[in-house]
Amino acid sequence: HYPAWAYFVSQYQQLKAGASEEDFEAIKAFWILFATTHPLVKPVLWLAELVDKFPGPTVVGTPIAGLAFSTLLFTALSKNKAVANTVTGVVLAVALDYVGNGVSGMNKIGDYDLALNDGVLGCPTYEQVRQPSMDAFDLKKYGGLWYEVAFHDYTQFKEVYDTTFDIRLTEDGKRWLDDFEVKGPSPQNNPTSWDRSPVANGAHYFLYGKINPQTPGELQESGFGVIFPNYIVDVKKDDNGEYQEAIQFQCLERGGVRVFEG
Repeated sequence: HYPAWAYFVSQYQQLKAGASEEDFEAIKAFWILFATTHPLVKPVLWLAELVDKFPGPTVVGTPIAGLAFSTLLFTALSKNKAVANTVTGVVLAVALDYVGNGVSGMNKIGDYDLALNDGVLGCPTYEQVRQPSMDAFDLKKYGGLWYEVAFHDYTQFKEVYDTTFDIRLTEDGKRWLDDFEVKGPSPQNNPTSWDRSPVANGAHYFLYGKINPQTPGELQESGFGVIFPNYIVDVKKDDNGEYQEAIQFQCLERGGVRVFEG
């Protein structure tokens, strides 16, 4: 992944030069959060599924044999320094390779494209991406509960499911609250352990949008410590003119460097 990392470093330096110190630190924290969370979540989910597949009696829904196995495994690692160092080295190598895949855009990982300015520089304007369906767009009709059917976005995880956006407008029509809810892992990803996840019943993340009445499909949204444009670029209506489907596009750019698109 050396060529991708070399390009990443050059873009990182450009990003740092083109943003204020406070803004740069917020964006850096945003990128690091999701770059590290993905490779951490996957082994945790794998281990939870492995432990839950052990037969026999359970404690709070978890097989006693599985708990004993994980306890013995971690005890052995803590007492054998050579084995612990080897396992740690392998885990770090795999994690670095996984992050490298994200930075280089390999394997077409739709939820883990970490490259900066990958192929196209910066972010498009709203006019460059909006579709004819947005003519006469009425943001008041857009509020309500939306179900996500697909995404390309490294702030999300392919292991989750039943993702919803509950959008509420303020009375003056100048702001919106986006209650973003996810559940995970999905029963397909973790068929034996999914229902004991801390977010099995849902986790809520609140995003706040500022509306420009002149361009109601173009919002400035804040979340995860950063502010970024959230474009509603295409909508599909039913016979009564109610919005049934939509495509939203977010893009975070500073100093001519695109950090995130979703």
